[in-house]
Amino acid sequence: MTGGLFAHLRHNDDPRTSHDAIAAHDASGLRATNLKRVQAMVESSPGRTAGELEAVAGLPDYEVRRRLSDLKKLARVAQGSRRICTVTGNGMMTWWPAEPTP
Repeated sequence: MTGGLFAHLRHNDDPRTSHDAIAAHDASGLRATNLKRVQAMVESSPGRTAGELEAVAGLPDYEVRRRLSDLKKLARVAQGSRRICTVTGNGMMTWWPAEPTP
C-alpha cells in the first residue's frame, strides 16, 4: 500500500497495480495540479455537470471525474441536483463549491 497526501482516497481492496499507478500520478504532481484545476473550474462555473466540465477542461474525461470524486471526499466541492447534461444528453449530478466551514 502506498502512502502520501491522498492515501485516504484509495481503496484497500484495489489491486497493487492501481496503487502503483496512483503513487506515480501523485509523485508526478499531476493529481495535485488537476485537483486545483478542477476545483477552480467548479468555483468559476458552479452548477455544471461532469460532462460540461470535461468539455472545457482539456483533460481526459476520467481525470475530471476522478478529481471531482477526490474533491468531494476532501469536502472541497459538493454534488447538487441531477439534471440533463448539455454535453452528453444524460442525467448527471451538478457540482458546486463546498460551503466553507466556520
